[in-house]
Formats: sequence, structure tokens, C-alpha cells
Amino acid sequence: MTTVSTFIFLILTYSSNLILTKLALQTGEMDPCLFSFMKVATAAFIVLTVLPNAVTQFAYRNNFSLLTTSLLFVSSIFTLSIALPDLGLVISSLLLYGSSIVFRVLFNISPKNIMTNLSSIFSIIIISIGAGMFFELPSITNYNHSSLLLIIFSGVSFALFSPDKSQIKLSYQWLRRMFMMSAIVGLILFFSIVIKSSYVVFNIDGIIYAIVTGTFSTGMFYCLWLFTENKLVSHMTGLFSVIIVILWGVFVSAESISTSEVSAGTLIILGILIHTLASPTTYTSPSEVNSDTTS
Repeated sequence: MTTVSTFIFLILTYSSNLILTKLALQTGEMDPCLFSFMKVATAAFIVLTVLPNAVTQFAYRNNFSLLTTSLLFVSSIFTLSIALPDLGLVISSLLLYGSSIVFRVLFNISPKNIMTNLSSIFSIIIISIGAGMFFELPSITNYNHSSLLLIIFSGVSFALFSPDKSQIKLSYQWLRRMFMMSAIVGLILFFSIVIKSSYVVFNIDGIIYAIVTGTFSTGMFYCLWLFTENKLVSHMTGLFSVIIVILWGVFVSAESISTSEVSAGTLIILGILIHTLASPTTYTSPSEVNSDTTS
């Protein structure tokens, strides 16, 4: 795929994650835990099918164990699905991606590059001010506060699951095992949550949305995004996805948004942009990665 087509695919799949999840769960006819498990299971199937069972020249791995990474990944998906039905797409996308950027920056601050650190800290301050403005608005009373916290927790989990690609390495084999582990963790979590219920609410539309979201927004997205060596494309994906979700929320879902909310959202987007532009745009690809680096 060319750089442009890769960029377009990443933006569409990433932004569709929130939109499709909202469409699937907003009527309350689909259990969010079942939706999340089906999404994770479908993504695992796609990754196991698409990714070769071999070590590649360019690789990516975070510093957590396989189980911890899977727990973070699954937690991010489950908390997002549980919180999103109570919230609008605009505030969900801003808080989700904003909190993700803040904690990704904190997770990756290094004394090696002072200017990058200063820009990153500046982006954190701007995003925090924007988020603080949201929580000071009178309209915040219209939202479930538990759902707001869950959205932020989802962003934090995502940040820890997928930190800066220039500093970490991972093989295809490790990624395949991580998704297999995530499917198992998701199944256990699903049963542990619904075990006391006499039935699970679901409908055919919700199942279809879960499969489509798991296939493209999660499975295919991670297959391509994690191994995209153009870092500017990787970072700009998040920024443009936020904008697309906001536009969808305003113009398609007809969500009302006040001038104060526009100001708060603009600050968050500005902080994400500063972080994107301040980040390095090149990777240092290892000549070879051992297949047993799975810790």
C-alpha cells in the first residue's frame, strides 16, 4: 500500500471504532460486554489469519508481559463499550484520545531529547486545560460521571498498551500471541461479568457491528498501524480520526455542542497536534529481532 492509501485506511478504520461502537450500543439492545468479547475475538482471528507466523525485520514490543498487555488491551475495549452508550461521540473522542496522549507522553518521557520533552509537557498542559474546561461546564451534569471516568480509563489503558513505537520492538509472533491471550482474557471477563445474569441481551445488528469493528477497526488496523514505519502517518492517524468522529457526532448524529465545548475541544485537539509535530518522524529498525522476546 502507498503512504496515502495507508493513511486513509488507518484514519477510516480508527475513527470507525467509536462510531460503529456507538451505533451498536446506543439503543441498549446489545450487551456491551458481549459486544466487546466478540470484537476482541474477531480481531484475534483476523490477526492470526493475516500476520505470518514469522519474525520480521521491523518489529515492535512494549515492556509489559504478555498477560499484562492483554489485560490492558481488553480493559480498554470493555470500558469503552460500557461507557460510550451514555456519552456523545464528541466528548467521548476528545476525552479518549486526549487522555491517551497525556499518558503516552508521560510513559515515554526521556532525558535524551529536552526539546521534545518540553513540547510534550506543553501538549499535556493544553490537553489538561481543555479537559478541565469540559468538567467545569454546566452541561457536564447531563453525562454519567462514571462513564466519563471509564472513557478516560480506556484512553489510559490504550496508551499503556501501545506506547511510542520508536522506543519499543515486537515480533509478529508476539503480536499473534498477545491477541490470542486477549481473546481468552476477554472470554473470562465476559463470563465473570454476566455470570449472575439470567440472559444476555443481543441482536443481529449488534453482532454484525461487533464483527465489522473487530475485523477492520481493531484487527486490520493494528496489523497495519503497528508495522507502519512512517511515524508521521501513525501519529496523524489519531488526530484526523478525532476530527472525523467529532464531525460525525455533530453533523450525522446531530449532537448539540456549545461554544464553550468548542473551545475546550479545540484546546485538546491543539495539544494532540503539538504532540504529533514534536514527535520524531523516523524509526530505528533493528536488523533482526529474536522470536523469543516475549516477556
